[in-house]
Amino acid sequence: MRHVIRTFEVKPDAPADPPVALQDRHVEAGTLEEARTRAAENFTNERRPLRSLSFLADGGLVAYVLPPIAEPQATEKPRRRRRAGGKR
Repeated sequence: MRHVIRTFEVKPDAPADPPVALQDRHVEAGTLEEARTRAAENFTNERRPLRSLSFLADGGLVAYVLPPIAEPQATEKPRRRRRAGGKR
């Protein structure tokens, strides 16, 4: 069964602003719970943090997401871990 996901983007620095509607998405799933799982996976793959994912009365889903997270640059070096503990 094909489920519609109504998607809205929330600005992290302006939570009082109304969410911006994005293009509806669709997932194929046998149950609503499977649709919810697949929708969450899709947003993770798009590097969009998911704020909320809820069922709609008409059988679809509504998702509130944050803007995509930038991919780490290949030239960036991982930070060194600081040692825990006191002075020696």
